[in-house]
Amino acid sequence: MSSRRSLESVAIYGLLALGTILTLIPVVWMVSTSLKTPDRVFTYP
Repeated sequence: MSSRRSLESVAIYGLLALGTILTLIPVVWMVSTSLKTPDRVFTYP
């Protein structure tokens, strides 16, 4: 595998990982909010 191809692979997997994290943040936020009591939902973390 050439150096350029391995660098492209790292960049692609990095972008995929970033996209996955950005996609999962709202799901984690919704789950954590749904487990809080109503008075804790609007308080600062």
